[in-house]
Amino acid sequence: MNDLLKITKERLKNHLHYTKWYYFAAIAVVLIIVNVAYTISEPRCPGENKVNIMIYGGAAEEDATVKWENDMLGLLPDDQREVNILASISVDELTQPVVMARIAAREDDVIVMDTENIKSYAAAEAFLPLDEYMDLDKIFAMYPEIDRSEFYTKISASQEESAHIYWLPLYAATGLEELNIYGENLGIAIAANSENPVNAAICAEYMMTKN
Repeated sequence: MNDLLKITKERLKNHLHYTKWYYFAAIAVVLIIVNVAYTISEPRCPGENKVNIMIYGGAAEEDATVKWENDMLGLLPDDQREVNILASISVDELTQPVVMARIAAREDDVIVMDTENIKSYAAAEAFLPLDEYMDLDKIFAMYPEIDRSEFYTKISASQEESAHIYWLPLYAATGLEELNIYGENLGIAIAANSENPVNAAICAEYMMTKN
């Protein structure tokens, strides 16, 4: 009986081999719970007085981030007190709940992620129509190589009959290199439940036109 209960190196190795994915899943769940709890409980500036920019898939350069935040804050009305550029790991099966929790909790106003995921979120009506908030004529004029018609999306669940542009190809803006974030596959959008969509659009336009 004692031999059956004895933990050996070989038994531990076998146990970890067959159960490692359960541990990974458990860790992911704990991280999600901690993230959401911190999001809900931390003291914060009111949503209408800040713009949060979440970049999924990169770690921004701190000095450049501060400069961008200050530049964007200077473009906003005086009652805007914060512009925050945040960075997180890329979106995958484990991080999807965190992304959705942050959007549902109105934590993020401007969202940057890979185009595959951003298309899915746009189809799920997670973003605002950018053509109603931004000067897209000016933006697309800067990038004549981009076919504007490719970015119109018609949301099947929507009552609207016309298609809108819900995200833009941020990979076209070379200014992103200042943040030390390089991506050939990044898009930018504004969260549908943003508390500050007008100023979020100003920040998103800054990022798109930064060269």
